[in-house]
Amino acid sequence: MEINIFEKFRRKAHYWWVGLLIGLLMLGVGIWSLTVPAATLVTLNIVFIVSFIVGGIGDIFYAFYTRKDRHDWGWILVQGIVSLALGIVLAANPLESVYVLLFYVGFWMMFQSVMMVSSSFSMKRVNWSGWGWMLVLGIIGFIFSFILISNPAVATVFVVTLFSYALILYGCARVFFAFKLRTLHKEFLEEV
Repeated sequence: MEINIFEKFRRKAHYWWVGLLIGLLMLGVGIWSLTVPAATLVTLNIVFIVSFIVGGIGDIFYAFYTRKDRHDWGWILVQGIVSLALGIVLAANPLESVYVLLFYVGFWMMFQSVMMVSSSFSMKRVNWSGWGWMLVLGIIGFIFSFILISNPAVATVFVVTLFSYALILYGCARVFFAFKLRTLHKEFLEEV
């Protein structure tokens, strides 16, 4: 029995208020995060540590369960052990783990920027328009990532601000979509 898209939207529209509540919650957390940057950084650090621990445990179990089906299961096991060990070390040294988080974000941004520069040259080879913008944005990202890596204070402000605005934007999007679903729900009720 296949449900068409119309019926899926009808069901979603009925619960439009759930999206509104989630959106308002995300807006509130985003605004709160901007007002208490130290608490936000500590919270992000805890999430960072837990993600290594949970990811490591998950990889270890995955490696054992797929060892008969995957030839690379050993590498997955090593990755899991390293992630778990890193998570435990970070949990044992919470102050140092904040610096690791900041460096992690800086190096991740640097890697993404290098990939963007590389992609821009690939775009140029196949004559795609816009490759220059991609190159410029990649270079700017690389410069910005170097600033993040070399200055922990800037990295702290960047990470907290980026997280806070991401929550605020997500919250706004959820609220907007909830009101669209509410309008749709009213239209469905009028049809009945």
